[in-house]
Amino acid sequence: MEINFFEEYPSEKSLALATQIPFPTKLYIRSANIEHFLQASEFLKKCTNVHTAIFWPALSKKSGYWISPFADTTELSSLFDSILNAHRSQKIFEVMFDLEYPLNKLILFQIVRNFKCFSTNKKLIESFFEKASKSGIKIIAIEKSHIPLSLLVFSGLMYKKYNHRISMYYSSFFRFFLPEKLADRLIRKKMKRAAKSGESFAIGLIAPGVYKHESTYSPKILEKELRFAKELGVREIIIYRLGGMNDQYFSVLNKFASK
Repeated sequence: MEINFFEEYPSEKSLALATQIPFPTKLYIRSANIEHFLQASEFLKKCTNVHTAIFWPALSKKSGYWISPFADTTELSSLFDSILNAHRSQKIFEVMFDLEYPLNKLILFQIVRNFKCFSTNKKLIESFFEKASKSGIKIIAIEKSHIPLSLLVFSGLMYKKYNHRISMYYSSFFRFFLPEKLADRLIRKKMKRAAKSGESFAIGLIAPGVYKHESTYSPKILEKELRFAKELGVREIIIYRLGGMNDQYFSVLNKFASK
């Protein structure tokens, strides 16, 4: 089983933590643009155990941050053009898209405001995925596993034209109010489905994200979920996020270093 990491806020300090990971790993690096990603990739050349860095693009917060048909059309188009151009110049080979509803707290108002662009943007995203596939760019997509598939498709948060899926299920959001056995049962069910379909599986959180106040969980829970994933045959686990690693979490990883 591969154990890899997201890093939503790459800095020299957070990326340097990768040197302590006790096995070869892959990093998914959130970057505002290609140049930012390439700078992070250059820094990671010092980390001999990081064998792959993957570009994880994000839009401006005003435009929704995550990729969706509700985002600003001009910003989406500019992002897609930059990726295709970077690939032509041999700078980008893999891209991960986080497909989610807009970040804006007034989400319903944002959806209403951009709904007239919804159809245009959905076609734009589909067209890009098709062009990327033909160009040889590997497209990876994160999808929320707790939302019904029919709603994901209707909302433009699931498409057919990508190479690999990551099922995201962050149990730290609900472990604090659910009985432990029920929380374990729920995540095992999601992991079992991911293992069967060959999808990767994202777990966490071990550090807050974009909202700054998200619930996180303990090294003990991380170890439990890694053991579940290994037992159930998940091919790749991705931990959110590298910047949250400390001595206690690294102690957990050491238990999986030769397994």
